[in-house]
Amino acid sequence: MLWAFPRRGRAAEDPYHVRELVDWLGANRYRGSVDRTRFSLLRRLRWPLALWGTLVAAAGGYVYWRVHRFDRLIREVATQYELDPELVRAVVWQESRFNPLAVGSRGEIGLMQVTREAAVEWAAAQGRATPELAELFVPTVNLHVGTWYLARALAHWAQHQENPLPYALAEYNAGRRNVSRWAEGTSASNFHHRIGYPSTRRYVAAVLERYRRSMPSNAQ
Repeated sequence: MLWAFPRRGRAAEDPYHVRELVDWLGANRYRGSVDRTRFSLLRRLRWPLALWGTLVAAAGGYVYWRVHRFDRLIREVATQYELDPELVRAVVWQESRFNPLAVGSRGEIGLMQVTREAAVEWAAAQGRATPELAELFVPTVNLHVGTWYLARALAHWAQHQENPLPYALAEYNAGRRNVSRWAEGTSASNFHHRIGYPSTRRYVAAVLERYRRSMPSNAQ
């Protein structure tokens, strides 16, 4: 404990920075009268400041709950399709900020912003009945459709590229036809610059960065 050792200079005289508070209140070297205006201001603000602190803490708790409330479901679905749950979380964050009721400008729905067409393809591949449009707002259904679509894209590009993840994310955002056109005649190191849509370029970069930060080696 550093404070237990002898200290020199001003730090030794005032190790807890009491002087700064006292000086602000208008006292001189712990003596003299306190500036009553500033002291009264502190007294009047103590309850608003306490309320503000409570609201900030509550907001932080809400954000944590919103981001992590689907963790178990994401792990279960990601495991079923043999994907890293953190990758799925990164996609969900970028797509909807974990809002299961989100609706995109082109009709994308739910946590992973899936389309009706993707749901039809998923249902056919799984031998299931095609879910109704309203069912795509259900987190379980939405995660199954989106995670399956992402896994399919990864499997496809793994046959053609050493690092299929950027290609799969670009396909998730812009479709396979576009990605095939951008990938033609270019190396994996240059693919990002060949992405034709600036929004897709930003999307891929954002998901990859969030996924990278979730790695244990990058945990703070």
